[in-house]
Amino acid sequence: MTPRHIVYSRHILNLAILLHAFGLFLTFFRGHHTNFGNYMFMVLEIDHSKAFSIETITISIFLFFTVINVFFTRFFILFPIFLYILFEAWAGYFQGGYIFSELTFGAQVLRYVAPLSVLVLATWPFTNVLSDVKRTLVTSWILRIGIAVVFITHGAECLLGSSQFVDLIIGSGNNLLGIRASETTALQIMKVIGIVDIIVAIVVLIKPNKPILMWAIFWALITALSRMTALGIGAYTEVLMRASHVLGPLAVYILNRPHLFKKI
Repeated sequence: MTPRHIVYSRHILNLAILLHAFGLFLTFFRGHHTNFGNYMFMVLEIDHSKAFSIETITISIFLFFTVINVFFTRFFILFPIFLYILFEAWAGYFQGGYIFSELTFGAQVLRYVAPLSVLVLATWPFTNVLSDVKRTLVTSWILRIGIAVVFITHGAECLLGSSQFVDLIIGSGNNLLGIRASETTALQIMKVIGIVDIIVAIVVLIKPNKPILMWAIFWALITALSRMTALGIGAYTEVLMRASHVLGPLAVYILNRPHLFKKI
């Protein structure tokens, strides 16, 4: 019988994968190309209509696989999901065109690490060759490294004065509190955030205790929702695509405290 902490972690990570897929799917059908679509059109120079057709089929299959994965978690379903999300990140990095695009692999690491984690935690051949304890440990480390990389990347962006983050702080402050912060104030706030993010990353790697993981969950949720508070309700797809930032630390918390779930 599969231990409950593994079952719960698998469900949480599968939910993160599914929400990400929904976010990307809705973004595409609202008129925005995926990185994969842009790569076909801009780099491979495939005819626009043909590239759009391929992109439509691909994103639909991707969503379908993530739905099936919730109920039927298998290697041959998760591995293509992992490859697609990884390619999305690589294509964004390769094509650039937006601020700090060179940090895309780091900023989006939890998006492609989530399916990789479930692969190790709950699918063959890992379930055959690794014990429950070893799979739990390896998966926890994969996620912890992913969380640390995300926090370090976002911390670096803050310390480097990302204009996107400046807009999120100013927009959220204005829309929520009616306070119009100056750019200088936003940059000062970002310096503090950047330092805290890097500290969180280090602690997650050294000792993923409850307070630090709860903070990681809270802060990931706040930063994801800031897309909506700054840009409006229509930015909900950006929140969905960052589901792994919130649910990844939750999965680590569960994986590192299996004793809490034995009596549930």
